[in-house]
Amino acid sequence: MSLRNCILCVLMSLTINFNTAFAQTDPMVDAVMRIARENITKAILSDGSHVPPETEEEKMEPIVPYETAAFVVEIGQQSGVAAWCAVEWQSRSYLALMSFERAKKKWSDKQLAYIGTMHGVAMGMTEGHVKNKKGACSSAQEK
Repeated sequence: MSLRNCILCVLMSLTINFNTAFAQTDPMVDAVMRIARENITKAILSDGSHVPPETEEEKMEPIVPYETAAFVVEIGQQSGVAAWCAVEWQSRSYLALMSFERAKKKWSDKQLAYIGTMHGVAMGMTEGHVKNKKGACSSAQEK
């Protein structure tokens, strides 16, 4: 194999690995992450202050790992369906999520605020979607 062919094989392999790694994203998770980030300065920190605006350097890095965001979005979607069906979601879903994430003791105050914001965005999007598509929640759907 020539050096040129070897270099091409390496480049193709890197391209395939790069595309595979980033092809596994979920449009809903991506949208929630984007909207939550755009609104991060509205989130409240534990001291009662708002999250400060991000620097350009901060904007280049994810606030939490994608896997965490996907988990939070899933919980937010469940909360959205629960809210649509008038089922209590605050303690069963949101507060349980935040307690779980705080117990990890690995997130900064800003990251926790972002997690809470992502939950709210996912919940709102989901509740709005099911209301528009399904109308009112029936007693069969509440179960």
